[in-house]
Amino acid sequence: MRALTRLVRIEVAVIALVALAALWFVAVPNVITPLSYALVLGIVIAVASIALVTYKNAQAADSVAQLLHETEMTTSPAAPADSGSAARARSRS
Repeated sequence: MRALTRLVRIEVAVIALVALAALWFVAVPNVITPLSYALVLGIVIAVASIALVTYKNAQAADSVAQLLHETEMTTSPAAPADSGSAARARSRS
């Protein structure tokens, strides 16, 4: 497991405090207006879904074969521009 640096610990603490504040607003709806309640709830749901997708995309490949497949299937850069003679020859046949 990777050790957390001091900066990462501070970031996690700040994120946790913000999350706790948002959860408190959601848990006690009489503190804020219904519109603010809905907005905070929407933001919490959006942030949670983005965090889950980011976590999923950050995971390593399951196997070497999957890693090689994903590497080979990436889109290649555009072919260098030529005079177009090869493209015209392919389209005629």
